[in-house]
This record gives sequence, structure tokens and C-alpha cells, in this order.
Amino acid sequence: MRFKPGVNKISGRNASGKTTLLEAILFALFGEVPGVNKRDLIPLRGGKLHVSLRFRSPLTGQGVRVTREGMLVPSRRGGEEFQTTLLKLEVEGEERPYTKERDVRRRIRELLGIGKRTFFNVVYARQKEFVEILNPRRVRMDAILGLTTPAEIREQLREVRRKLEERGGLTERGAIEERIRAAERDIEEAEGELRELSERRRELEEKLTEARGKLTAIMERLRRAENLEAEFEKLREAETELQVLRGRRRDREQELIGLYKEIGEQPEKRLAELQQRRREMTELEESLQRTLEEELMAERRRLDGEIATLRHQIEEHLELKKSGLTRCPKCGQVVDYQLLERDIAKWREELEAKQLRLGDLEAEIKATQSQLNSARERRLEVERALSRFVEKLRRIEELRKTVRELFERGKALEDELEKMGEAVRLRAEETLNQAFPTLEEARRGIEEHLKTLRGEASKAEGEVRSLEALIGETERRRLEVERRREEARRTLEEERSKLERVR
Repeated sequence: MRFKPGVNKISGRNASGKTTLLEAILFALFGEVPGVNKRDLIPLRGGKLHVSLRFRSPLTGQGVRVTREGMLVPSRRGGEEFQTTLLKLEVEGEERPYTKERDVRRRIRELLGIGKRTFFNVVYARQKEFVEILNPRRVRMDAILGLTTPAEIREQLREVRRKLEERGGLTERGAIEERIRAAERDIEEAEGELRELSERRRELEEKLTEARGKLTAIMERLRRAENLEAEFEKLREAETELQVLRGRRRDREQELIGLYKEIGEQPEKRLAELQQRRREMTELEESLQRTLEEELMAERRRLDGEIATLRHQIEEHLELKKSGLTRCPKCGQVVDYQLLERDIAKWREELEAKQLRLGDLEAEIKATQSQLNSARERRLEVERALSRFVEKLRRIEELRKTVRELFERGKALEDELEKMGEAVRLRAEETLNQAFPTLEEARRGIEEHLKTLRGEASKAEGEVRSLEALIGETERRRLEVERRREEARRTLEEERSKLERVR
């Protein structure tokens, strides 16, 4: 149950456990509940009392956890008595816990700022005491403030003295003898308790040895089963790898089938045809290129020169005719204008004929260039088709090699899996002493076996820890009893010395 800062309301019907919560807090803090016998804190059905309380110190801010456990044990005087079996106070920031009652109470007082008496008087109020707290009597306030303690002690001393005087008083010798007898009884009781604790420890150590042996056997069985589980995991990984290999092989085979469909039933013939077409297209392109460059373009250059010459001649003679000169300024001959007219007319006819031929030649060049471009494009298309076909043939060869390798790897892995699986199945049968027709049934059997073993191991570990804790508690009790015995022995020696002096 978690309490929040401020006021927390706990409500419920009668006997529903409201007071039990408060008593649990008191018991955790101080190891007792006002007005309640510790024997009554144990459930009616028996067993252990376990209380764990966590809080934060209002003074230091440290987190605190206090744990107490107790149980009923046989009493030397008969019947049963309450015995604390575990006490531990853990404080945040402090390395070692507190395990002694005196140290626990002192540290809690430091953490809370108040001690047990003040807590019971000021902080805690039982049912029907709230009205008295709101309007306290002086006696109540004196008790709260601790003012009545000295008076109470003085009154108790006076009462003891009065009773002793009524009995005739006790001499110093009688008091010493009484203390000697008390010390002897304490020593005897301590030695008896030490014998019981020694026997108890021997029994616990025997049980611990047996429990550890049982745990060791379980852990060995668990180790073998976990090794088998690891083998099954390896098999599972190998099966996954085999499935991956098969999937990759199927993908390559599908790609291979598609490529075979694309290249046809006679790939060699198809390859030869493509190579022949490439040669033909190359020859045609080269032939058209030669025709264009060596014939048509050469003729056009010749015609261009002749046309230019004729135009120049015509222009010169027209200039001469226009000038009206009788002699040629270049050669000095007499100009015959009739002959000049005839030459100009003849040259014009030749120029017109050559220009017509040049037009026809340009059309022929254009047609040849178009044929050349078409032949080049067809050649390039054939080369691309040939390249694609060759690449498909190369890819087919590569895929065939890959498919072979994947098949061989898969076959080897499949054979290895079969051997491994059979070996693991047989080991599972040997481990569980049970027959398994299939590997999957063996795997399920090992999983169930592991689950059972882990439960047994956890239980055995808990038993070992419990026995170790009991042995530790027995040892702590032994040390405490030995300390009491040594104190009683010192007291006995001191009192005997006093008795000798009195005599």
C-alpha cells in the first residue's frame, strides 16, 4: 500500500484490517505494538510474519526501508514464543544495512527526529483517543513531553524498597548470592541454547548440503537441456538459410526461363543472323558514304568551280561591252562586238545547263544522305539488338552457373541438416528418456522440459537461499548468546570476588 503526502483516509467495515495497517507500521518501526502481544501478530493459520515499510526521512530526505520477519518457535518454558528471524534497516546512501535492534532504533530516531515513546504518545493515537488529544489533560501532556518518566522511576524504586523492607530486607551478602545464582542460571540457559543452536545449525547445514546437491543436479540437467535448445536453434537457423537458398534458386530459374523464351529455340542461328545483318548494314553504309563523298560531292565541287568561272567571264565581257572600247584593255586585240555577243550567249547557255545539273545533283546528294542516315540508323539498331542478344547469352550462362552453385549448396546443407536433426533428435530422446517420431516433437519436448527444469531450479535456488539465511540467522543468534554468556561469566566472576571480600 502506498501513502501519499498529506491526509490519507483508510475506511472500511469493522474487522476489515484498518487497524492492522497502523499496527504494521508501528511494528516495522519499533518492533512492537502498544497493548498487543507479539504472539498475536502471527496469523491464526501460522507461518511467518513479514512487514516491509518504506518512507523518506523528513530530516535528511533519504529513502529508508525497514524489514522485519518473525515466527513462533517452541519455548524452553513450554508453549510457543515470538522470535524475530529477520531485521534489516536500509538507508539510501549508506553502504551497509543495520541489523541489530539497538542500532535500528537509534537510526530510526535520528531519521524521524523522535523516539519510540514520543511517537507512541504524540504521533500515534488508538481508536477513541482523538477527543483526548484535542483536549489533553495535564497528566497526558506530561507523558507526551516525557516529564513523568523520572517521577515514575522514583515511585517504582520506592515501591520495590518498601516490599523488600516488608520481607525483612536483603543484606549485601544475600544480594550478591542472588546475583551469582542469576548469573549461573544465565550461563546454564545460554549453554543450553548454544547446544540447541549448534544442533539446529548442523541440521540446517545438512539440509543445505542436500539442497545444494539437488540444485547442482538440476543445473547440470538444465545445462544439457539448454545445450540441446542451442542445437535446435542452430537447426532452425540452418533451415532458414536453406529456405533462403531455395528461394534464390527459384528466382534465378524463373529469370532463366524468361531469357530462354526471349532468345528463342535456336539462339546460335539468331546470333549468326544478327551478325550477318550488321555486316550488310555496315557495307551498305560504307558504300553510300563512298558514293556521297567520292562521286556526288566531287562533282558538286567541280560544278561549283565551273559555274563560278562562267559567271566571271560573263561579267567581264558585259563590262567590256558596256565600256564601248575598241581594243581589249587586257590583251590589246580589236574588240569584235558580234563575236562578244555570241560568246556571252554561249556562256549563258552553259551556265544555265550547269546550274540545272547542280540542282539535280543537290537533290541526288540529299537523297543519298538520307539513305546514308537510314542505313546508319539501321546498323546501329542491329548493333543494339546484337548487344542485347549477346548480353542475354552472357546472363544465361551466368544464371546457369549460379543455379548450379545454389543447388549444390542447398543439397549439401540439406544433407547436413538431416544428419544434425537426427543426432539432435536422438540426444533429446536420451535426455528425456522418451521416443520422438519427429524432430519437431523432440523440440517441443525439450521446450517443456526446459520450462519444468527452470521452475525446479528457481525453487531449489530459493530453498538454498532460505537455508543460507536461516544459517546466517542461527549464527547471529549464536554470537549473541555467546556474548550474553560471556557477560554472565564476567558478572559471575565479579560477584564471586565481591562475595569473597564480604566473607
